[in-house]
Amino acid sequence: KGTNTIAGSTLNMNRGLKILVEDALVPFDTALNSCTINPARCLGVDDHKGLIGVGMDADLVVLEADYKVHQTYCMGKAQL
Repeated sequence: KGTNTIAGSTLNMNRGLKILVEDALVPFDTALNSCTINPARCLGVDDHKGLIGVGMDADLVVLEADYKVHQTYCMGKAQL
């Protein structure tokens, strides 16, 4: 209240995934859903985002073994 900022976090999704899997010991598939299909469902865009499949947008992130971003794709086109 009284500022020009909004509440939020600086935690990147890939870092959050790493914390869920390595620190909280959440199974990888469950943790991945928390970064992909679950937010898409909450936003009502799961008909074209949140999964890999025919008819989906092909917005993808390829992570290294240490969870650093290797490559991103938007609508199937490389962005990095």
